[in-house]
Amino acid sequence: MASGLFYSGPDLGTLHREYAANGRLDDSAQLNSSHGIVIAAPAAKVWQLLVDVANWPNWYPGFQLKTLTEVTPGGTFEWTLGNGVVNSTFAVVTPERELTWSGKAMWLKAVDRHVLEPVDANNTRVTVSESMSGVLIPLIYSTAKIQKVQETRLQALKAAAEKS
Repeated sequence: MASGLFYSGPDLGTLHREYAANGRLDDSAQLNSSHGIVIAAPAAKVWQLLVDVANWPNWYPGFQLKTLTEVTPGGTFEWTLGNGVVNSTFAVVTPERELTWSGKAMWLKAVDRHVLEPVDANNTRVTVSESMSGVLIPLIYSTAKIQKVQETRLQALKAAAEKS
């Protein structure tokens, strides 16, 4: 259930420890979205693309990486997608299963979760889910915009993974 205009969500530390690190979104956040796709590639191949964050700019349109430590719980990366810099911290890095991080851009806080589920040996369902909270956020951002970003990311991941 979406909260009101003035909901700011838990502080970033709590959001990271109690939500992202447990593979949870903030269900009370004003914006929540989930989108999935089946990719004609084994989970191992999809996973390698996801955890190779340094190479995301090669397949993810508009993504620019500013800094990256390492892709492990507690590792950080700073990036942009359109306007604004996002500072993110990896929370869950479970090979071929889940990549989740918490992030902050200005006063906005989010959890992004990517879950991989093998359909069979050669196909993988990837579901990306996100919660975003911040005072007045529904006035400047929307669930529809999050869904568009998720769809773009997943279509780009699919194209990259399905290359021969």
